[in-house]
Amino acid sequence: MKYRSAAQYAGCGQLYSLSPSAGERAGVRGNTRHHWAKRHSLTHTSPCPLPSLRGSGEGIFSIVCPLLSRSLISNSLLRLFLWALSLTVGAFSQISPDAKQKKDASATKTAVVAEEAMFKGCCDASAAAPISTNLVVVASDEENVLRVYDRVLGGMPVRSFDLSSHLGLGRGSSETDIEGAALLGDTVYWITSHSRNSDGLFRPNRHRFFATRFKVTGDRVEMEFVGRPYHRLLEDLGNSPRLAQLDLARASRLPPKNEGAVNIEGLCATPDGRLFIGFRNPMPGGRALIIPLENPAEVVKGSAASPGQPILLELDGMGIRDIAAGNGSYIIIGGSFHGGGKARLFRWKGGRSEPKQFQQVHLKNLNPESIALSPDGSIDAFQLFTDDSGKNPGGKRCIDLFHDTARFFRGVWVGQGSQER
Repeated sequence: MKYRSAAQYAGCGQLYSLSPSAGERAGVRGNTRHHWAKRHSLTHTSPCPLPSLRGSGEGIFSIVCPLLSRSLISNSLLRLFLWALSLTVGAFSQISPDAKQKKDASATKTAVVAEEAMFKGCCDASAAAPISTNLVVVASDEENVLRVYDRVLGGMPVRSFDLSSHLGLGRGSSETDIEGAALLGDTVYWITSHSRNSDGLFRPNRHRFFATRFKVTGDRVEMEFVGRPYHRLLEDLGNSPRLAQLDLARASRLPPKNEGAVNIEGLCATPDGRLFIGFRNPMPGGRALIIPLENPAEVVKGSAASPGQPILLELDGMGIRDIAAGNGSYIIIGGSFHGGGKARLFRWKGGRSEPKQFQQVHLKNLNPESIALSPDGSIDAFQLFTDDSGKNPGGKRCIDLFHDTARFFRGVWVGQGSQER
């Protein structure tokens, strides 16, 4: 079956642009997306990605796909629920009866990856956080801009916010290298890499920890800053007796892809109101490093950072590219500290437990860079966003393209099912 209406695209998750007529029929609003749609009238069609996940779970998809394709399903929360339901059931349906009967303490996870959706405006979604049932805010490590997207429809951002005037930037490169985001209560905290540049040169603008708050009313998205940006976080961590064995002062003098250097890429909120800072580098003893931040709200008011005891995780020799928390567990994107090789997905239940790698995750040519959970915080279905800076579908790398309408990154929904072995 071919899906041609905007509502059908919204349900099936692959949308490159909308013609005005299709947008009107689907009830799609928002000036940015509407004007972009007018400039890029499209009759592109795409099959619903859900049939590609069919197997022994044919029944659920035969129900959900038609529902998603009906224009009357315009409520974003309902579309999102159906989407997550189909992914989760699909994951369970792919588990063989023999596997289900095996009882072993080392339970791993099986994940199903849905077809890609296209997001326009930048090439690298280095950090992301949900701000409503259907909206996600995304940062790029190449510029100081936050972009808000409809995570179901994709396409151009519905709103953008330039952070430059608020971040108190000094001389030199204005790039702050935003790498992590975490939603804690009604506040989204952001963290930059705190690393040197690729040539090993100190760049003070890369040392920022700051917070924002979003208000969504109908089609309006407003943002306010919470507190003020903090730029002494790495200094505070290096001065902490709890972290003395990490020698972060020495590590901070190395280029980010050198072994043992400092490179922060992940941030997530914990159930007890702290933040976990995830390091891609350094990797003490070959293990991934997490440093808890005990007082995030006080830090953006100007107080010194108070770190907790460091946590070391075994991620098969990988550091942390991003981390997200929900329902008492954590989803982690693992990646090599030097930037090569394939990314892997892990689930960690916290505490003294060991992370488990997801099995049968078909990321294909994706380079996942950030994670956004479902609106309810469930980790049974979550969204991965990519770094497509090096992609060159037209013969030119995405990062070298001038127009926002040509720049893109991708997003996929991942559904999980438990598989015991």
